[in-house]
Amino acid sequence: MCPPVASNGVMQYSTLVLLAFVVFNFFVFFCPAVVFGEAVLPGEARKVAGGSSVPLQKGLATPAEGGAGVPLQKGLATPAEREEKTSGIEVALAIDVSEAMAKEDTLKNLTSALKLFVSLLDDEDSVALVTYAGNASTLLPLTTAKNKDAIFKAIDSITTSKEKADVNAALEGASNVLSREGKTRAIVIVSSNTGITEISGEKQALIGELKSKDVEVHSVALFELSNTAALGKVSLKTGGFLYTVTLASGIFKVFTYLFEDLKTPEMFPIDKINIDIDESIDRVSFVISKSKFGSHVALVSPDGVKSTAEKKEKNFTWLVTDVFDLVTINEPAHGVWKVSTGYSRDNRIYVKSHLNLMTNLKSSYIYAGKVLKIKAWMEVDGLTLNLGGLFRGIKVNAEITSPDGRTSNMELFGYDEPAALPGTSGNAVKQGLVYNRFVPEKPGTYIISVTASARGFDRKRSYTFAAVKFEPPKKTQQATHDKKTHKSMHGETSFLMSIVEFLILNMVIFGGIILYLKRDKINTLRGRLLGGKKGYDES
Repeated sequence: MCPPVASNGVMQYSTLVLLAFVVFNFFVFFCPAVVFGEAVLPGEARKVAGGSSVPLQKGLATPAEGGAGVPLQKGLATPAEREEKTSGIEVALAIDVSEAMAKEDTLKNLTSALKLFVSLLDDEDSVALVTYAGNASTLLPLTTAKNKDAIFKAIDSITTSKEKADVNAALEGASNVLSREGKTRAIVIVSSNTGITEISGEKQALIGELKSKDVEVHSVALFELSNTAALGKVSLKTGGFLYTVTLASGIFKVFTYLFEDLKTPEMFPIDKINIDIDESIDRVSFVISKSKFGSHVALVSPDGVKSTAEKKEKNFTWLVTDVFDLVTINEPAHGVWKVSTGYSRDNRIYVKSHLNLMTNLKSSYIYAGKVLKIKAWMEVDGLTLNLGGLFRGIKVNAEITSPDGRTSNMELFGYDEPAALPGTSGNAVKQGLVYNRFVPEKPGTYIISVTASARGFDRKRSYTFAAVKFEPPKKTQQATHDKKTHKSMHGETSFLMSIVEFLILNMVIFGGIILYLKRDKINTLRGRLLGGKKGYDES
């Protein structure tokens, strides 16, 4: 008797089942999103939800190291972060007192510039004074700027030495006087370059420690020094700047730049002889450069009263030097003031008020060729103004000075990123924030001055940016290449393995179906084999 044979219907049904299994397994292996709702290709890593695949680079490197590690727009924090960091600063002033500092009235001009810097600081700021030649000594521990008399007394006590200056001593001495509070901290090294200017291997670790603690080191190199490489590297690695001075009389200019870089103060534009002081201003400080050595400065108030260092009102504070005067007026009269010496590019007018121009910027390093977004808004006692309403007439502009000295202007307009301003609603922010984009085309130093102007109102903030060329280090490039190659190889291997697994699984399934369909034949054949074996045994 012949074994039963499967009907055509059963065979067709079995074929459909087999095809269904094949299709199902194909999707399991190659289109899991259809089956499980998650797309993961063979050989491709899963991305953790909410994770970041590219960490922000931190720290600074010299151009010789390819610019690797230079932070992208370092310090471009949210307005809340920027305000918190600039609420109080700590500055350690490390002063070279080697013999060269006594020449050509250098020390006299330097002490005047130091007093200017201290006078401009706020009461919550702190200053320490360290002198160095062969060794460093603390002339004044951290002292609040409110105690200006004590600081001025320490500055006046600076004397020179016949030892040669060692910048290593300056670094160590200045770092020791800084506290561990969460304020913006900086070291300012003034050097005449008459002694040891190379940073020792022992101090390289100190530089790394300062960098990790966000302590900026700014360097002031006097008289076109022949070797500024060491100071420049220290400043670059810690996010500071290198300033050079060609004439002793120009030292005060450097300290106004330092003040602006560290405090980003609000200013008046300096291209005006007549200064219109509006009702929102509580204090104004005039830094007036003298057109002639030792000349006299006078200020004329809106009501025509002339004030000098010898004849002034009680609300005046007047610092007199041979090359500049610093005049601070608390609660100044509102209206147009006049400066007797007229216009000078070296003049500075700093203000304290409750109507403020705010920006997202901070002097720092950026990459040449990368976009720098410039944002600005107005605040009254911390509340963002609606520029489209009450202050519709305010025009906000950015003047950009490129490395070759050329200037260009761009207007700030439009609205962007409403969540960037804390404590305000989205609609209010959209009406109060203006912005534009700037791309530094080539490496070098750029100065960006943001101004807000209207009838009877002027505000300005100025920032210095060092644009550096970005060249990823070779090790990073090789590692990236190796990683991509490994990923590619891993992806190809995983894909081939998936094909093999797919074929094996379907062969097993296919074999199982065939065995099921042929089960009657298999049972008959098994019976015959067992029956034959039994007859052989019985014989």
